[in-house]
Amino acid sequence: MTLAGLMLTGCSPDFDCCMPSEADFIINGDPATLQSDPFNAGPPNSSLFPDLFTNNTIKVNSGNIDGFVFGGVSTGADEVSGNIITMTNGVVGWSIYGGYSVDGIVKNNSVTMANGEVGHLIVGGLSENENATNNSVTITGGVISGALGGASNMGTASNNSVTITGGTINGPVVGGSAMNSATNNTITISGAPTFGASSVLLGGGLNVPVGDAFTGNILNVLNYSGNAVDVVANFQFFNFTFPSTQGSPVLKATVLAALGTPLGSSSITIEVTGAPLMVGTEFTLIEAGTLDTSFFTQTTFSGGGYDWDLLVVGNDLIAKVTAVL
Repeated sequence: MTLAGLMLTGCSPDFDCCMPSEADFIINGDPATLQSDPFNAGPPNSSLFPDLFTNNTIKVNSGNIDGFVFGGVSTGADEVSGNIITMTNGVVGWSIYGGYSVDGIVKNNSVTMANGEVGHLIVGGLSENENATNNSVTITGGVISGALGGASNMGTASNNSVTITGGTINGPVVGGSAMNSATNNTITISGAPTFGASSVLLGGGLNVPVGDAFTGNILNVLNYSGNAVDVVANFQFFNFTFPSTQGSPVLKATVLAALGTPLGSSSITIEVTGAPLMVGTEFTLIEAGTLDTSFFTQTTFSGGGYDWDLLVVGNDLIAKVTAVL
């Protein structure tokens, strides 16, 4: 039978099985072919990107891309914004960028990965010489070598985010990376992703020794049951949500967990779901190889129906219920 000019074969009476599959690569609703990337950084005719700088929709459904995927890319000063990349399967040999510009602002781009493999980084948005803001990466499955919410070599990176609920991450996860200001970025981990060797969670990262990679950066740990990471650092805010049955540490950092920087102390919030807690109940929020509390000043927290004491015991951060509100 045919439907709108599409040949459908091997169908059962169940119509769903007869729906035609999408092409491997789609740009703005149309099947797309690979071409050489604008920087000639990858192999010839091996990258996927649109002609427009803004508001593109890119789908990688299957197949192999030996080079790069860009939601929008400019070798000049064009703003690159509003682009959306969705990867449901396939292999990308190098990196995925929701947006990339040499001299333009990069903002409001997103990359979502559900399955497949990416050889290098997934980056929500990168500007070499301008600012990167409000870019996002979401990983629900697949294998990647690391993720950056937003990055700028010479500008600032702010209000970017990375959310990880599944998959395997074999490298760094950074909310924002910039020259000397990476602030107000967010990383959220939940579910049971697998973090490999050399995995780090950084709210912000800098290209120079002096600057701010701490202020406003948030780590959300939401009903997390994945494995340990190596390093957790550069977060002003830690938000923990977990069930009342939690027995193991909520978050493990095998090498280092830092609760503050010279710019200030980290702040802890706690939300416990499930059965009511009794006074005296304790949970290990963080178990670390080294727990750096050099700048940590918080000793109590009140919220979610309880008063808590925050106790540093060796290299563990313990939360203890002191009152039921």
